Amino acid sequence: MNVYSPQKELQELGVIPGDDLTTETALIKLAFLLSNYPAKEAKKLMLENLRGEFNQRILPDQYFDEK
Repeated sequence: MNVYSPQKELQELGVIPGDDLTTETALIKLAFLLSNYPAKEAKKLMLENLRGEFNQRILPDQYFDEK
């Protein structure tokens, strides 16, 4: 989330990038973390793939079987 200038501005404001998280998953994850961890640690944990909620990036050459 640090490629485009609006995204950089959002990060400077403290917005946490969600990558490919759905809104529902982000809400539940945030609710869980805030109810179990201090806010500073919850913010850090929002960026980590705790239970497979983030998909790993797949490059085109890994996806397509070129023969």
